[in-house]
Amino acid sequence: MIYCVIVVLGICSSIIDTLILRIKNKAVKWAVVYSVIYYCVTVSARTVLSNGGDYLSFSFGGKGLSAYVKVVLLILLIYIFLTVIRLLFSKRRTDLCNKFEWLLMRFAAIMILVETLYIILVNWPDMYHVLAIAGVSACLALIDCLYRKLQNLPYGVDYEEEKIELKHARNIFIQVTIPLILYALLYIIVGPTELILYNKGNFVFSYLTVLPVLFLGALLVIVPEIVLLPNVISDKVCRIYGGAVLIYSLISYVQSLFLNGKMNLVDGGEQNWNKEEITVNIIIWLVAIIILVFVCKKDKGYRFLVGLSAYLVAIQLITGIFVVIKEDGINSTSRQLTEEGVLDLSEENNTVVFILDAYDVQMLQYVIDEEPNYLNPLHDFTYFDNMTSRYTATDGSLPYLLTGADIDKPEIEKDQSKWYANTHFLSDIKDLGYDIRILTENKYVEQISEGLIDNYLTDGYCRLDPEKTLELFTRCMRYKSLPYIFKHLYRYEEYDITNVITDTNVYLFGTDSEFDNMIREYGICKGDIEGALRIYHLYGAHSPYYLTENAELDYNSTPLAQWKGSLKIVYDYIEALKDAGLYDDTTLIIMADHGLNNTQRNSVKAAGLSIDEDKTNPIFFIKRAGDKSPQLRIEHSPTSHDMFFDTVRESMDLLPEYYGTVWD
Repeated sequence: MIYCVIVVLGICSSIIDTLILRIKNKAVKWAVVYSVIYYCVTVSARTVLSNGGDYLSFSFGGKGLSAYVKVVLLILLIYIFLTVIRLLFSKRRTDLCNKFEWLLMRFAAIMILVETLYIILVNWPDMYHVLAIAGVSACLALIDCLYRKLQNLPYGVDYEEEKIELKHARNIFIQVTIPLILYALLYIIVGPTELILYNKGNFVFSYLTVLPVLFLGALLVIVPEIVLLPNVISDKVCRIYGGAVLIYSLISYVQSLFLNGKMNLVDGGEQNWNKEEITVNIIIWLVAIIILVFVCKKDKGYRFLVGLSAYLVAIQLITGIFVVIKEDGINSTSRQLTEEGVLDLSEENNTVVFILDAYDVQMLQYVIDEEPNYLNPLHDFTYFDNMTSRYTATDGSLPYLLTGADIDKPEIEKDQSKWYANTHFLSDIKDLGYDIRILTENKYVEQISEGLIDNYLTDGYCRLDPEKTLELFTRCMRYKSLPYIFKHLYRYEEYDITNVITDTNVYLFGTDSEFDNMIREYGICKGDIEGALRIYHLYGAHSPYYLTENAELDYNSTPLAQWKGSLKIVYDYIEALKDAGLYDDTTLIIMADHGLNNTQRNSVKAAGLSIDEDKTNPIFFIKRAGDKSPQLRIEHSPTSHDMFFDTVRESMDLLPEYYGTVWD
C-alpha cells in the first residue's frame, strides 16, 4: 500500500512538472527521482515514529488511514518545497538549476545503485539501513558535483550526439539489465516458486498470494536501473556494476546446483559443516571469482558471460513455467486449519489435548529444580513420567497421534497417505457427534477425510508484508546458494515463514505467544455442540527458543524460559476453562509428540545444560473429567503413545479398541 502511494505521488509530481516547469522528455526519469526522494522521506518519518529496525510497510501494521494521510501530506510538502526551489533557480540562473536537478537525479541514481547492490549482496534493508544508504548516496552525489565543478565538466547528460546516447543506453541494457534479470529470477521469482510449490504443505499461504509480491520485488530491482542509470553512469562503471552482479549470480547458481552436497535439514538445530568442506568451498569460490574477473576484463569474455546469463534467463523462465504447470500453482485451492471456533467447547462433553512439541521429562525436571512449585496448577492431574513415543520426530509422531496407524518408516517415506488409509480413530469420534478442531501444521491433516476436522476450511486468507516476504525468500535462496561459511547468516526457522503474515484467520504453527494472547483476550466460549475434541499442537519446548516464561515472544529467550512459557499457556487455558465453568467436566491431556532427539539434544547442550543422552521420555499429564486432587500424582509405571487412543476414547465413553488406557 505505502509503496503504491509513493510511486503514484512520484508519477503525479512528474506529470505536474511537465506543466509547471515544462520539462520535456524527462517525465519518466523524474517520476523515479521523486519516488526515491519520497521513499527516503517516508522512511525517515516512520523511523522517528516507529521502529527503524522494521521494514517500511511493516511499520504501518495496525495503523489506521490517518497514518497514511499524514505521510501523504508530508510528501506533498516536500514536493512543494522542491518545486519552489527549482522555480527560483530556473528564473535566476539556468546553470544553478541544472546543478540542482543534476544533484537530485544523481542522488536518486546512486541511491538506487547502492540499495540494489545491498539487496543483491546482503538482503532487503530495514529502515535504519535505508537511511544509511541514503546518507552515503547523498555524500557521493555531492562529491560528484564538486568533482564536476573542479574539472569544469557540464551538469547534465554528457552525450551530445543521439547515436552515442543510444549506444550507451544499449550497453546499460546488455551489461546491467540481463545480469539483474538473472539475479531476480534466481533469488526472487523462480527460486521461491520452486520452494513454495514443492513444499506446499509447509506454507499456510498460497502461491497466488505471494506471486504479486515476488513480481513487485523483481521490478524494484530491475526497472529503476533501466530508467536512471543510462544518464548518470559511465560505460566503465556500468561494466563493473554489471560484472559484479553477473559473477555473484553465476557462482551462487553453481553452488546451489553442484556444491551443496547433502544439505542439512533446517529444523531449528545448529547447522554444522566440517572444516574441510568449508575450506574447499571457499577455495572454489575464490578461484571462480578470480577467473570470472579476468574474463570480464576482456570485451569478448564479458559478452560471452552476458550471453551465458541470457541463456540461463531463458532456462529459468522455462523452469518456472514448468513448475507452476506441474504443481498447478495457479488454479489449485487448498484447505487450511483456521482459528475459527477453536476456543468453543461443549457444556458437557469436552476432551482437550495439548501437544507441546519436543517437551521431554528431562526438560521439565530443569523447570522443577529451579521452581519446585511450578506444577502446582496441575494438582488435579496425574503425571506419567515414563512415557515413550512411537516416533522420535514430529513428522512421524503427529500423523500417528492423529490416526493410530502403525506404519514402518520405509513405507511412510514412499507414500505419506498410508498414515490415513484404513484409520477410523477420528471418524469414530465424529460419529458420536463431536466437533473436532485441530491446530497443527497443515501438512499433517491435508490427507484426512474431508469433513472430519471442523476448522479445516477453504476460506482461509493471508495478507503478507511485502518487504518481510521478499526478505524471507531471498534469505532462503541465499541459504541455498551461498558458500558454507556464510550460510549460518541466513538460517530460517518455522517462525520466520509465518512472521511475514500481517493478517490471517489461518493457524500459524510456531506462534505460541499469539495463541496465548487469544486465550487471555477471548477466553473459552460455550458453543451449541454435543461434544468437543480439541487438539492443540504448539511449538512447545522445541528449539530455537523464542518464548519467555510469560509466554511472550523474545528472539533472545533461553531454553528454561521457553519450557516454562509453554506450560504457562496451558495454565492460562486452565484458568479460562474455570472462568467458563467447564474445567471440572473437561478431560485435559498435556503431552509431547516426542522427547529428546538428536536435534533437541544438540540445542540443549549448546545452551550449556547437561542431559542423559540415553533417555527420551515425552511428558504426559492427564486429568479426567471430574478428577479432583490436592496435589499432582506421579505414576512411574511404563506407558506409551500406543495407549493415547484408548485413553481419548474412554473419555468419550467409547469402548477401548487398541492397546488399553494409560491406567491399564
